[in-house]
Amino acid sequence: MGENAKFILSENTYINSGCYFTVGRDATIEVGENTYIAHEVAINAKNNIHIGKDCLISFQVVMMDYDGHRIEDKENNPLVYTDGGRTAAIIIGDHVWIGYRAKIMKGITIGNGAIIAAGSTVTADVPENCIVAGCPAKIIKRRIEWKR
Repeated sequence: MGENAKFILSENTYINSGCYFTVGRDATIEVGENTYIAHEVAINAKNNIHIGKDCLISFQVVMMDYDGHRIEDKENNPLVYTDGGRTAAIIIGDHVWIGYRAKIMKGITIGNGAIIAAGSTVTADVPENCIVAGCPAKIIKRRIEWKR
């Protein structure tokens, strides 16, 4: 936990063993009520990661709202980031199911009722009530509803 960091857990949130959370200076991780986080999930925030209510996050999911390390070219000039920065919030809606070993990258918003298939790498926003799969994740089904 960094200086001024916030880790907010709502009621009835269940976090299994082996999970790893880092919350950097002035960053926030917030987990909504009735959310289940399985074993060995890694959530790393240097900005903001918000997980909605009634979500299922499967084993070994990884979320990072920042680029891991600075990359320089051979002349030691800083890499130019096309998005204008190294951090961007992750927002996960309500009733979202994230499958085994999925990766959620910085700046992503996942809509309510979405499903992220196992092993997917999410590099673009996910609309509500759809399934995405692959690396990078693509929409494979729309207008879905899943039961818990």
